[in-house]
Amino acid sequence: MAYLVELIVPRARNASRFARLQQVLDQNGMSVDDVMFSVSPSCDEMLVMCRWKRQRCAQCSDLFRKVRTAYGYCCSFNYADRELDSITWRPRSRGCVGPTVPVVHRTSSCGFTNGLSVAVHVKPGEYFSSLVPSYSVM
Repeated sequence: MAYLVELIVPRARNASRFARLQQVLDQNGMSVDDVMFSVSPSCDEMLVMCRWKRQRCAQCSDLFRKVRTAYGYCCSFNYADRELDSITWRPRSRGCVGPTVPVVHRTSSCGFTNGLSVAVHVKPGEYFSSLVPSYSVM
């Protein structure tokens, strides 16, 4: 499992390590993508409080969704990708984002209270392998 991060940013010099990882995945009927999705936290686990335009959302997943990026699976806000058509959009939840159609979320005013605010729980006890040598999010 420690070699999963090296699939994103290769540092290993020994190809046999990757061959062993692939062998373990094959034996368990899993792809690298399956494992990366499984080991990444859900948006509601990592994002413990979210506000959009001063309104607190019942769940951060009303604003964010888990998408595949160059860094693995990440929780994203206002991210349009090629898989946009496959998303099941939820109805609005207490005024928070959760559109029934894909939209870009905009604000017409400035200031920290009029945009997006997020509280993050990084769970340092669950860090096994990371791109950066710290407990953090990008």
